[in-house]
Amino acid sequence: MKKRTSEQLELLLKNMNLLPANELPAVIRQRQEETYAMLDEITKPMYKFNILKRTAIGFGVALVLGVIVLGSGFASPALARSLERIPLVNSIFEFAGDMGLQAASRQGFTTSINNSDEVQGVTIRASEVIYDGTRLSVALTREGEEGAFSESVQDLRVFIDGQPLNAGEEIENSFKHNIGIIISPGTDERALILQFSEKSYDEGGTTLPDQFQMTVKGRLSGMEDDFQIEIPVKKDTSHNIVHQPGISRTYNHVTTIIEKITQTPATTQIQMSTQAVGDIPDTYLTDTNNLAIHYEFYDDKGNLLKYVNGSNGWSDSKKVDDAIHYSLKEDVNLVPLPRDVKALTVKPYLYKYIGEGSEKRNLLDSHGYPAIEYILQLEMTIPIR
Repeated sequence: MKKRTSEQLELLLKNMNLLPANELPAVIRQRQEETYAMLDEITKPMYKFNILKRTAIGFGVALVLGVIVLGSGFASPALARSLERIPLVNSIFEFAGDMGLQAASRQGFTTSINNSDEVQGVTIRASEVIYDGTRLSVALTREGEEGAFSESVQDLRVFIDGQPLNAGEEIENSFKHNIGIIISPGTDERALILQFSEKSYDEGGTTLPDQFQMTVKGRLSGMEDDFQIEIPVKKDTSHNIVHQPGISRTYNHVTTIIEKITQTPATTQIQMSTQAVGDIPDTYLTDTNNLAIHYEFYDDKGNLLKYVNGSNGWSDSKKVDDAIHYSLKEDVNLVPLPRDVKALTVKPYLYKYIGEGSEKRNLLDSHGYPAIEYILQLEMTIPIR
């Protein structure tokens, strides 16, 4: 797990902004200024003071946080709320590759936990969690064994208040409701991020309670016994912004609808619905006769928005009254939007292929990437401000 450097700690102190100046007690404000002055002095580029610098910075962090906590008894209630939002030191979320979790951790929207289980001398520990109503993410680390943690986990299962996250395959239309669990890289080979998104886009979809006990069970390769970690989870949607534009486009008997956009500190989730009836172009269909439409998303400055945690959905087709009805439901998870973004543009597209049957494969563009074809008639722009 990566450690914060001295420079990062200095920056953390100066950027905390725990409270506006007029809400801090005078003694706390004075101690902060004294500590900042001390840090500025001891961090001058003189080699012989390196040891002193590291010691003093550690003392400075303790001093500022200690004074603030001691003064909290006579500070305004805003102080307590501010303390809860101090970024976690050594946060896996902050230093992993997920831009949304980085942003949420740096803003103090994640929750620190320390729940673990030991199996055959190896400790599996949960250290951080966030559930914002769009996706749930948990940081896990492994202690006491070498090798990539993410590659050694087997038979991973999640339970919500003792009940399996997913219904069994014997349940009718279970493919519409079951939730895929994604394992993403952490900060190093000892860490990983377990995450999933609830399916709330369709009647009968899986939704999670506002507060629950999550159990994570799994087995490490080469071991006979499971590990089991209990993780308390509380949904926080207080910072979410929800739009329900209901904007749609129709072309070639295909209608695409933007049903809902949810902005959270960690995620921009776009709820998509695509319907088609009757004869549609073969290029719009997969080999299993389902809709093969994909989407790109751009902000109002033309920047392509990256996916986080992939997407969650299903595609189906069935015959009704001599006509085939196609359905595609999807929750797309993207990076958080900058504050100044005022609109999103959705660009549906299809992959291009060459060959037939077992010889069918993606056509590659000049850069070696799968070539795509945009469906310009289904493109739409959605205002979000």
